[in-house]
Amino acid sequence: MCSQMFDILKIKQFFETVDQDTSVEKVREMGLCLISIIDEKIQNNQLLKDKLLEANEDLYWIRKRADDWMLRAMENSQTKKND
Repeated sequence: MCSQMFDILKIKQFFETVDQDTSVEKVREMGLCLISIIDEKIQNNQLLKDKLLEANEDLYWIRKRADDWMLRAMENSQTKKND
């Protein structure tokens, strides 16, 4: 992450100071580096979205189980009172 931030700052500085004498190859190199960083961030973002969805599904399951356990405990409590 620290390395990417350094790369982003380097690319930003490059494009802020680019002039007519800068080689097309250097501009291309910096552009491709930026695209690579963006692509990696998109993939990381998708991974985090998938993990969030999975966590939400797990939370739903846990809440449902907790409700079932609570209902069962209440039923058992009523049964013991009636005995």
